[in-house]
Amino acid sequence: MIIGSCLTILALLAPYEPHLKEERIQVCTSLIKEAKSVGVDPALTLAVAWVESNWEEKREPTKSKCFGAMQIKIKYWCPPLTGEWKPTQTNGKLKGCDPIKRGVFALEYYLKRFKTRNKAISCYGGDCADKDYLNKVLGKYRIIKKRLK
Repeated sequence: MIIGSCLTILALLAPYEPHLKEERIQVCTSLIKEAKSVGVDPALTLAVAWVESNWEEKREPTKSKCFGAMQIKIKYWCPPLTGEWKPTQTNGKLKGCDPIKRGVFALEYYLKRFKTRNKAISCYGGDCADKDYLNKVLGKYRIIKKRLK
């Protein structure tokens, strides 16, 4: 059922990129499972991930040291080699960091930290006042929410 939902949504979001279909379905199903396991809205998770990476794995860090389908900042969201993650850390390491789990974790953190969903989404994007990012995510959210079963 999850794969069917991912295929339906993908056909709407990127109908002309069949070479990425398998990777995107894997990312989509993993995000849905992780979001459900921690109580985060799967449709919102998928919308953020689509805006961030078009559901591509993005295993190599960018110049800004982000990676994964949800483009998490390694130093903030990946646990340090020794010890547990802390909200004030700046020493996270890529080694052993699961981008799906940590991306959903980051989204969950913002949703709990800020009073409104819209503020949480904007802050996830890096600039809490960024209306363009918010509108992109909400646009994808509406498409995904209607079709996610």
